[in-house]
Amino acid sequence: MIPIPIIATIIVVLYILSAIKILREYERGVIFRLARLLPHAKGPGITLVFAPVDRARRYESRGENEQAIRYYLLSLKENPRNDFARKKLTERGVRIPAPPKE
Repeated sequence: MIPIPIIATIIVVLYILSAIKILREYERGVIFRLARLLPHAKGPGITLVFAPVDRARRYESRGENEQAIRYYLLSLKENPRNDFARKKLTERGVRIPAPPKE
């Protein structure tokens, strides 16, 4: 028969392991503790969410980046020498052709 302290330790370890949530680079997590919103959203990485007390909701910030890329591409189409849009697109990893020569 297994002693009670060992069983309790196993249960606590499994509980802590189940509380680990991993958020990807483009995800943010909003934590509700006892039905109240915590002041700051959790960024990418490892987050602990304890089940009976906390609830976590994930949301993606990728859609905003796609909209920004479309906006910068449209502004480059209107003005090929727009250095700000060119810089923002290269920061996001979008390959764009060199500006036209005069």
